[in-house]
Amino acid sequence: MKKELVFMIVAVAIGFGSCTKIDEIKNLSIPKTFETPVSLIISDTDTNVFVKEMVIDAAGDQEIKDNISNLSGFNLKKLSYKVTSFTGNPSTVADAKLQFFNAEGNFGSPITIDPILFESMVASDTEMEIPISEDLRSILEEKLLSDQTFSMRFYGMVNLKPMMADLTVFVSVEALVEL
Repeated sequence: MKKELVFMIVAVAIGFGSCTKIDEIKNLSIPKTFETPVSLIISDTDTNVFVKEMVIDAAGDQEIKDNISNLSGFNLKKLSYKVTSFTGNPSTVADAKLQFFNAEGNFGSPITIDPILFESMVASDTEMEIPISEDLRSILEEKLLSDQTFSMRFYGMVNLKPMMADLTVFVSVEALVEL
């Protein structure tokens, strides 16, 4: 009986102690992954070059919008893409780059993406991470905090045509909210 009483007293003390810890939480993190579909359709008569532009708009997310006045920062966690479908010669490969920009112009240097092997990427269902420098990561985090938006230009060239492919570009961020 004494052991049970001591256990209950310790449990209650820990319970009250943990309430103090909850009061000390000053920030909340909201993880978000923005998914942007990209379709590449290149016919026999088209050039082998493709250019697609997309916008990442964090302010369009309801949870971020609800906390917009208390945003203290963003952490860019990961930039990646996945080929979700492909029709064409199995040897079709694309060399591609990704450039970030806004109405004022480009920021950072273009990111060279490893060759996109469409057929094998669809078969393996692989999500490919796109490397990003710390300098560019900082610029993008600042852009998200000040504007909650930025644009990306995905461009490159395929070696064979005709071809059709669907890709999804993922931008994973963590919005930091002061409580």
